[in-house]
Amino acid sequence: RPLRPGTLSLTRTHAHTRQERNMDGPQLTAGEEQLLNQEYMAIVLQRWSEVTERCFNACVNDFRQRDMSSGEEDCVRRCVSKHQKFFSRAEDRWTRISTDEQMQLQQQGGFFNQQQQQQQPPQAPPS
Repeated sequence: RPLRPGTLSLTRTHAHTRQERNMDGPQLTAGEEQLLNQEYMAIVLQRWSEVTERCFNACVNDFRQRDMSSGEEDCVRRCVSKHQKFFSRAEDRWTRISTDEQMQLQQQGGFFNQQQQQQQPPQAPPS
């Protein structure tokens, strides 16, 4: 199952991934789940690194002082908050789309199973 790049909420994504596995396929082995968690954590850390660098570059301009100014701190806080909100909304949207698609597939599966049963010739009763 492909991982969702760009998400920052580990707990909601991890829970959603567990729900998907329970609904539509074989369970992962402990080793596979550990590898999946490690890969996901690497993606989360990469995204945080990108956000940190982007916000630092956008907000911190004065290197004459050891500490950031209050304006720089506010800018960084707003920048990080904006990215968090974006990733949260994107994750919510992805979850909604993924759930809708999964429900459609389940409904189609039921439809196709009904068609197959109707197409099969009736079996003679045992004598």
